[in-house]
Amino acid sequence: MTGGLVTDEARAWIGRSDPPVTVQVSATDIAKYCHAVGETAPEHFDEAAAHAAGYRTIVAPPGFYVAVRISAALIRPRTALAEDGTPDADLPPMAVTQVMAGETRARFPGRIHAGDRITLEKTITGLTEKSGSSGPFVLMGLRHRLTNQLGEEVVVEDYSRILR
Repeated sequence: MTGGLVTDEARAWIGRSDPPVTVQVSATDIAKYCHAVGETAPEHFDEAAAHAAGYRTIVAPPGFYVAVRISAALIRPRTALAEDGTPDADLPPMAVTQVMAGETRARFPGRIHAGDRITLEKTITGLTEKSGSSGPFVLMGLRHRLTNQLGEEVVVEDYSRILR
């Protein structure tokens, strides 16, 4: 440990999982996302094209999971958010004032389709204190697991946040 940011109380959060959150995905949600990112493949807009491509219905592009994750995690009352928009209750008790995005690695064992009910499970996988040029910081590891209504895993994301 370099600066004592990770306390025993914070360490106790490792392995902690939030209650699962379920999000209903519609064809309109997928189309809005596709228009926003410039995706034009017909299987994201047209059911017949999706069937022809081998999907059960309109399919979301792989990056769509981020929109699901963000909506599931951040739709909270403003009073539950810190000044930077981060949910206060999501951070272990540590003397940090800044939260930044870190590395993201995702696996896609399945696909998200229109009509799916996607359940997001989030677990804190680690807290690693390091020393940088501007002082100590903590890498907080998170795992987001997304499954559909059939119990099929569609995305597993390992994500880190940088806490200063």
